[in-house]
Amino acid sequence: MDACYVSSHSGIENLIDRSLIYVSQNQIAMHDLLQQMGWNVVCKESPLEPKRRSRLWIPNDIYDVLIENSGAKTLKSMLLDMSRISELDLKPEAFVKMRKLKFLKFYHSCGTNSKILLPHGLLSLPDELRYICWEGYPLKTLPTKFHPRNLVELDMSYSHVENLWEGKQEENHFLYG
Repeated sequence: MDACYVSSHSGIENLIDRSLIYVSQNQIAMHDLLQQMGWNVVCKESPLEPKRRSRLWIPNDIYDVLIENSGAKTLKSMLLDMSRISELDLKPEAFVKMRKLKFLKFYHSCGTNSKILLPHGLLSLPDELRYICWEGYPLKTLPTKFHPRNLVELDMSYSHVENLWEGKQEENHFLYG
C-alpha cells in the first residue's frame, strides 16, 4: 500500500516540477493555460454536438443536455457553476442516459441559492459516480435507484437532504480515499 502513495507523490512532484500543476492552500490546481488546452481538446471531440463530448463545463451546453435528457453514454464529467444560469427545471430521468458519468459538480461561485429544480423528483443518478458535489440539492433524499458502489466523495452543502435514501437501501460499499 505504501508503494501506491510513494508513486502518487513522485508523480505529483514530477508534474509540479514541469509547472503543469501547483499546490495552493493544500489543494492541487492546474494552470489556466493547461486547463484551456484541455477544454479545447474536449471541444474537438464533437464541435457541433456537446452532448457527445466526454466532459461538459459550459453552462449553455449543460443546460441543453439536461433539459433535452440527451446526455451521451460517453459523458464522464459535468461541472456547472450555477451562478451562471438562470434556472434549470429537470425531469426525473435527466441523468438516466449518463451511465459513465463519474464526476458531477454543481456549485455556486456567488451565493448559495440552488437554481436546479426537481419538482417531480429524480429517478436515478449514474452508479459509476465517484465524486458528487451538488450544492443546494433540492430533495430530501438521494434517488432510491442510485447505487453508489464507486463513490469516493459526497458533498451536499446547503442541501435539503434529511436521509441519504428513502426507505431501506441495499448495503453500499463506499470507497474511502
